[in-house]
Amino acid sequence: MPSKLAPGGDATPRLRLWPLPALLLTACLGSAAALRWQNDGTVAVLAAITLFLLLGLLVWVWSFSRLRGRKRWWGVLCVLLCLASVAALVRIRGYTGATVPIFSLRWLSEASPELELDSQALPVQLVPTLWDTPEFLGPGRRPRFQTPELARDWNATPPRELWRRPLGEGFSSFSVVGEVAFTQTQQGALECVVCLDWRTGETRWVSADTVRFASSLGGNGPRATPTVHDGRVYALGATGRLHCLDASDGKRLWSQDLPVAFAADAPDWGYSGSPLIVAERVVVSAGGSDGRSLVAFELLTGQLAWGGGHERAAYASPMLAQLAGEQVILCVDNQGLSAHDPESGRVRWQIPRGRGDNVTQPIVFGADRVFHSKGYGGGSGLWTIVAGPGQPDVETVWTNRRLMKTKFHNPVLHAGYLFGLSDGNSLECIDPLAGTRAWRERCDFGHGQLIGTGSLLLVLSEQGELVLVEANPERYVELARLPLFSSRTWNPPVLIGRHLLARNDIEAVCLELPVRKP
Repeated sequence: MPSKLAPGGDATPRLRLWPLPALLLTACLGSAAALRWQNDGTVAVLAAITLFLLLGLLVWVWSFSRLRGRKRWWGVLCVLLCLASVAALVRIRGYTGATVPIFSLRWLSEASPELELDSQALPVQLVPTLWDTPEFLGPGRRPRFQTPELARDWNATPPRELWRRPLGEGFSSFSVVGEVAFTQTQQGALECVVCLDWRTGETRWVSADTVRFASSLGGNGPRATPTVHDGRVYALGATGRLHCLDASDGKRLWSQDLPVAFAADAPDWGYSGSPLIVAERVVVSAGGSDGRSLVAFELLTGQLAWGGGHERAAYASPMLAQLAGEQVILCVDNQGLSAHDPESGRVRWQIPRGRGDNVTQPIVFGADRVFHSKGYGGGSGLWTIVAGPGQPDVETVWTNRRLMKTKFHNPVLHAGYLFGLSDGNSLECIDPLAGTRAWRERCDFGHGQLIGTGSLLLVLSEQGELVLVEANPERYVELARLPLFSSRTWNPPVLIGRHLLARNDIEAVCLELPVRKP
């Protein structure tokens, strides 16, 4: 096709339009990936689509349109002005577990993350009950709860919301004793340990520390869940400050700053391991070198009792276990899984899991086997611990990088099978002893959380939807769904009898779940 001659004889190519549909299609696919996580309303969805389309248009104008000289620069300027206008209206509120940006309009009202620091004057009395969960995740640091038999038909008898309230930033869960629950949250420049009446949502007391952990990618605020023991609360903040508080009023009894005390490099996404009580000591993953990776302090005084290991801290919580005839503290660190002597902290054996973001708790099978899973391409495996006259030996039973790739949560064990969210795109059921997959269901749960009770699973998706699923090793059976939150949800929920206590980095809610038999 002949070219149009510009003054002076230069050939001016015609406008090239064919790459434009391809670039716009790519932008639409990017929009679809991002908008899978949007729960901010139609306006925010349209704003996100506009942003991606403008980026595609910018690439076309500069690289593929055949515009030259001033025309190309005017085209770029127009697109940049449009982008600046969108940027002035839209903000990135955070990122999902798959690092997809979460968009919202700057002027849209959201549930306020602010926390009222006023509390009731009466001191808290801890009265233990059958449903208590005084430490991270659940009894024995497992995401399984003993509850009344829950109803399966939420259409006939839907869950009842008892209360909902702002709570502040952070990814801590709840520990529960009697009528009160403890969690951590960020209130501006203050990192707070909060005691709530879980029946009403009212604040009983707040203990605040002037420190803030912030991450545009990983989110702001504390991660670890407080541990309650013998009238005291032990809480580890995201920057590594360990506090011992009086459970009755939140008064600080003693503190330790782990990075300062042990010259430790804090984990990239903040300290996340919840304190563990062993005999008369509290154990935390400090991540210090020179024998100070895992450390123990005296419960009453906060004095250092022992230290062991050399690896940086990861994001799981230490836990007590019996393996190969001896009691050990299992610690998931930056290198893998380490077993420590509870009396001295000395490392007894190790299982390398690859450097990176190790998050998931190990699971003990029988007297001598331990299972562990991770995301980021790590997969899962089973190992046998063989007792010997000196250091125990570790033998690999099986490993599979494609099986049970948990990232932010812990799988649930039921009837000899493990159920877990694998790689953020599927719910998976595996036989952990054989290392085989029973089934895998593609789902929209993202990097959410999972807990179990009886033969049921409660999935709290990353988008904030509560889903009731059968713990069925033969096939995926979904029973009910309920929108619970409208923003990123990474915090593990807890069950208190028939009550579900859940939160994300904005608000908290308590549901009364229907039961088959009152």
